[in-house]
Amino acid sequence: MILQGGLQYQDTANFRGPVAAVEREENQSTSQNPEPYHTKTMLKFDGDGHLIQRTDEGALGTSITTNIWEHGRLQSQTVAHHRNDGRLADWNEWQRWSYDTNGRLMEFKAGRDKEEMNDYVNFRYDSKGRPLGYELYAQTLTEISYEGNKITLSRLQKYQGRKFFEQVQVVDDKNRVIDLKVSDLSAGQLKLWYHVTFKYDDKGRVIEQNTDPFKLGDGDDYSPLPSSIATVSPPRYEFLMHPVRSEPQETCSLILRRIKPPRILEAWSGK
Repeated sequence: MILQGGLQYQDTANFRGPVAAVEREENQSTSQNPEPYHTKTMLKFDGDGHLIQRTDEGALGTSITTNIWEHGRLQSQTVAHHRNDGRLADWNEWQRWSYDTNGRLMEFKAGRDKEEMNDYVNFRYDSKGRPLGYELYAQTLTEISYEGNKITLSRLQKYQGRKFFEQVQVVDDKNRVIDLKVSDLSAGQLKLWYHVTFKYDDKGRVIEQNTDPFKLGDGDDYSPLPSSIATVSPPRYEFLMHPVRSEPQETCSLILRRIKPPRILEAWSGK
């Protein structure tokens, strides 16, 4: 997936045969690093292979992720954080999913401790089960349209009707993204932010990614640069392709994997 975070949660693991638990440790010696690190990750799965608990331990602290599943779909996820140095009080992050009778996402909530920080509602789908849009706090409207092999996602201020973000993807006959254009506000106008193309091998793996030169500015200043400027990778993503303005990073997937062919319809329909 080209997304780093998605409203529809997916968990995958490449194990051979049934696995109930996995434990992994990483260590450095003092010869490698004057301040060697030690990390430990423990994964627990249910009888259907779903991840139900993940524990990450390190020098700074511990985080424990707990997932609750029902009928093969994730209902809730809670992450409990603890810092060993005591500089921060323990805190919890949480996410909740609700589905309709067809198993399609209908509401997504997220927050920290007792504070709700996100509430996505009013999900709409077409007759093929493809998402047509949703709302954030009934203020920001996301619309998705399909035209041949082109998928367009737009974000607007609901009542003002002002578009402030647009992403256009072109997919091939295997539903893999081959062309990606992202536009954002620049000087008060929607302008192209960056453009990326992808090529795949005969096994469907990405073998080439080309990103047109662009810059990361301040505020809404994200205008493209002349081709003489060195190319950098696109920034990270948050929920459904809305960019997080940050330092350039390698494009990531939903569950911390390197980039794979985006398949938006499957990610949303739960296939």
